Parts: sequence; structure tokens; C-alpha cells
Amino acid sequence: MTNLVTNLAYATAMARVHYLRVPVPLPKAADHAGLARYWKAHYNTAAGKGTEKDFVFNWRRHAPQILEA
Repeated sequence: MTNLVTNLAYATAMARVHYLRVPVPLPKAADHAGLARYWKAHYNTAAGKGTEKDFVFNWRRHAPQILEA
């Protein structure tokens, strides 16, 4: 479980494996709202505390740093 917290490549791969079980294709990377809906429906779920608004905020905050690395 530690790898999910400390190893970004591993955590990313495990998230992708989770999403591979979903028959609906991932939205385009530039579609922040679509990604948020997809995440809420297939990862966080309706019972999860995360919101689409939180997802978009965090995507805009963190994704540019990760994508530029």
C-alpha cells in the first residue's frame, strides 16, 4: 500500500488498471469537466465525498506541474 502513496508511476498505473474495467472510454485530457464526471462515476462513486468541482480544482492545480515534469 505504501507504493500507492510514495510512487507516482505505480499509483498512476494502478489507477489506470482500475479504469480499464470501465467499458466507457476516458474523456480527452483537455475535457476537465468530462474527466471530473468520469472520475466521480467510476472512481470516487456517488457515495464518495469528492465532488466534480474539487476534481477540476485539483486537476488545474496539480496537472500542469506533473505534465511539465
